[in-house]
Amino acid sequence: MRGRRFQQVAALVLGLACPWGFAAAATEIEPGIHRVEGIDETLPHDDLAALDKIVGKAELVALGESVHTVGGYYQAKFRIFKYLVEELGFRAFGFESPWIAAESAAAYVQDCQGSARNAIQGLFGVWESHSVRDLVQWMCEWNMDHPDDRVHFYGFDIQQGGDVFRLRSRLVEFGLEENDPRLADLSSCLRNRSQREHDTCLDTLDEIDDYLDRNARGIVRRTSEEALAWARLHAVVVRSYEDKLWYGDGNRDFNRGFAARDAGMAYVAAEIRRLRFPEARTALWAHNGHIAKGRIFGPDVMGGFLKKAFKRKYRVIGLVAYQTSIDWPGVGCGLWSTASDHSVEGRLRALGEPYLLVDLKFPGGNPPFLEPGRKYEINSGWQIVPKKRFDALFYLENAEKMRPLAWTPCTP
Repeated sequence: MRGRRFQQVAALVLGLACPWGFAAAATEIEPGIHRVEGIDETLPHDDLAALDKIVGKAELVALGESVHTVGGYYQAKFRIFKYLVEELGFRAFGFESPWIAAESAAAYVQDCQGSARNAIQGLFGVWESHSVRDLVQWMCEWNMDHPDDRVHFYGFDIQQGGDVFRLRSRLVEFGLEENDPRLADLSSCLRNRSQREHDTCLDTLDEIDDYLDRNARGIVRRTSEEALAWARLHAVVVRSYEDKLWYGDGNRDFNRGFAARDAGMAYVAAEIRRLRFPEARTALWAHNGHIAKGRIFGPDVMGGFLKKAFKRKYRVIGLVAYQTSIDWPGVGCGLWSTASDHSVEGRLRALGEPYLLVDLKFPGGNPPFLEPGRKYEINSGWQIVPKKRFDALFYLENAEKMRPLAWTPCTP
């Protein structure tokens, strides 16, 4: 403790004497590895300054987690997002949750009408926690204080049936008759019952895509470019969810089903942003396995699709912990995993700090903390080259389980 207190005092003195940045440098305990004071969102921002270089000019920054229902991760992401908003000008946050159901939270963030608790009830239950409620509350209060400089919330998951009905309504708006067979055949989608229904769904979506392409100019004249874009989004969501249900949930081809969902999520995450707040630098909240910049365990993932689309303007920060605890009915209660000592998390634990921000470029490290090109165990079993899949890691020695709102807290 005495040594750490000395470092804190030294950092303060250096900061006063040299206001051009030596205080931030004092948080670096090895090249690219920065001490973080905690995960409470009320903490000062100084210890997160390394995010400036990690994020760079990115338009999308994804924040991950090794497993759902970990409150430590949720608090950390809240704190990181506050930094992104207040210091780096980010103005939107997208969630791995069905986008239609997330509209209640999106509306609450804009006007604070109702309660944050009720607003997040449309999200997946694994997000319904004290931390996410507080995040949404903070976002709405930001907008009350900054009416001309707003932040935005949205969902991007495709696991919902509402897009079938919204697509049908758009097609009627564009001029299709109510008795058009394409509208009737849309009812075959998302049933996951027979090969015939699956094939009919995909054939119908092909016909609808062709209709939208051939009649695009007329549709825009009759309605708007935005209306056409939303119709295309509904069609993409229905197709993605159809394949996810048929292949993934139907146990026919897990990788194909997973990739279908992730391709759809990548499209929705980018397209809703383009349609609603195209200039907003945006953070995304999802599992590490979705945001990684390429395959982790077999299927193509959302982050790989976004990397291809946004290139250097897509950045990924994985959240990992030496010990994680969860509160997830039917999955687990309490301690979920303890990393091995030879894993990335185990190596970080050996540094003796409870929280770390790790720039995986390890600028100035000779040799770097992790050997370039070498595979390491991470996320309780993955064998990857960390730098190829993530730009940075936010490490917690002990990530506590979340405080749920959708169910009674479990007792280990």
